[in-house]
Amino acid sequence: MFFKGHRKLQTQLYLAYLGIILFFLGTFSMFFYVFVSGKLKDEAFERLYNNNLTLKDSVEANIEDMDNVSININYSSIVENTLSYDFNLNQDRNSYKRLADLFVMLNGTNSRADYIYLYDLEGTCLQVDSVQKLTHINLESQSWYQPVLSQKGSLFLSAPYEKKIGAYTTDVISLYRTYVNSNRKTVGIVETVKNCKSLFNAIIRFEKKATTPTRIYIYNERNELIYPYQPDLEIPNYPSISKSNTGTSFNGTTVEQITNPNTLQKEYLTALPSDYTGWTYYAVQDEADILSPLNALTRVLFIFVIIIICVIIH
Repeated sequence: MFFKGHRKLQTQLYLAYLGIILFFLGTFSMFFYVFVSGKLKDEAFERLYNNNLTLKDSVEANIEDMDNVSININYSSIVENTLSYDFNLNQDRNSYKRLADLFVMLNGTNSRADYIYLYDLEGTCLQVDSVQKLTHINLESQSWYQPVLSQKGSLFLSAPYEKKIGAYTTDVISLYRTYVNSNRKTVGIVETVKNCKSLFNAIIRFEKKATTPTRIYIYNERNELIYPYQPDLEIPNYPSISKSNTGTSFNGTTVEQITNPNTLQKEYLTALPSDYTGWTYYAVQDEADILSPLNALTRVLFIFVIIIICVIIH
């Protein structure tokens, strides 16, 4: 009886000590989890912002290169002198070859634009891509025609689309500006085109090499998805999900916690709009990815506590 009572008391003491240990361990773990998760999120938010800003600057620089070609054509006196006041592209071969050579020179040795097209308002087009020739199109039937005219000289960027050049089809983006003569009258349109793979090269390389699974999405002011230009999976409409007024402020921008409607996973998102292109750049990362090191440590600690309990009880 004495030994049974002694063992019972000993078990009660063990359980009491275990309860105290678990209480302090649980309290410490809770504060530790909150503290470390906050640190991990702060670091992730900084990476999200910096990566998004760097990639935005790279893409915008490529767009600016395309735009500079368009602007240089607009301000070239050779173009207006060659085409005269009425800006008629129906010229002899020597005249349009001279213009095509000028476009190649303005484009530079690094080919800031992959393809260049100059239209008069009658639909005649000087084509400078894999070949140099005059063609004719119905401008009124082009989806970009009226939006470009309505911009009154400001740039207009298309969404990504497939373009056939020779025997190949590639994804491209077009930049349009109206051409105005010396009297500031709109008499034509300049189109510069860039291959999407070249335009978004920095993002593509980043996503291949990134050690953290940050995803980049770009939408234009018409809420069209610009990047990725060949999405493999259904992508949420981040502009409509983004609240843009709540979350953690970082360097003047906001990092928001959202729920992905497709996966129902919590994500963190930061958005950087561009006044120049009208595009908004979204950097997104899953909360589970951010907290994965801490969650792994928590699982190890939980297994350790279970082992200690089993040892004490037995």
